[in-house]
Amino acid sequence: MHVDFKITTWERVEVPEEHEAEIKAKIEDGTITSASDMFDHLENIECEKLTDVDEQMEIEENGFCSTIEVWEADTENGGMKRTFGNGHEDKDNV
Repeated sequence: MHVDFKITTWERVEVPEEHEAEIKAKIEDGTITSASDMFDHLENIECEKLTDVDEQMEIEENGFCSTIEVWEADTENGGMKRTFGNGHEDKDNV
């Protein structure tokens, strides 16, 4: 068995000074909305996950979908089977 917990975290991308104005404008106009979007606009950049700011996510923050899931061995079909989720979608389905 294993238990998964959904968290919120931050990603940091260092932007070279010569690209700062361009990247800021693209963030403000909605062209860049995630760290992975940055790779479409800059070369040779790195993305760092800031693990010291991780926080447990509440179901309200996750659209009432699960933020805790329990997975157990599925002896009939092999692999793992989700046997518990704390989200609203799980009340009648797990």
